[in-house]
Amino acid sequence: MNVQFINKDNQPEWVVIPYDEYQRLLELEEDFEDLQDLNFALANPPEKIPMEIASRLLKGENPILVWREYRRFTQPQLALTCHIDPQVLFELETRQREPSLQVLQKLARTLRVDLELLLEREEEEIQ
Repeated sequence: MNVQFINKDNQPEWVVIPYDEYQRLLELEEDFEDLQDLNFALANPPEKIPMEIASRLLKGENPILVWREYRRFTQPQLALTCHIDPQVLFELETRQREPSLQVLQKLARTLRVDLELLLEREEEEIQ
């Protein structure tokens, strides 16, 4: 390999390499990052959602209610943990109120789910 060193104060400061070699190093870096991602995924498998929970969500039940019950929270417990008014939680679960992003973030963190899993889906998206 043809490598050129550029020194400053008698110490190597820069290395000039052929462009093809640079491209190969970029590919190796990407492969290494993919391998790190794979190792992380293998060490931290995603949670398996029981069929009962998936079925309830697919049938259109309120996701906040479904996940709250799955995580075994009562409405008062979840409201207290998330620092939200219990009436607000009741209204969210009964679809009398739209959740704010801040409330959804609190609920998602407490219920240990991605925020997207708490969003209501439009009927045509499910079919």
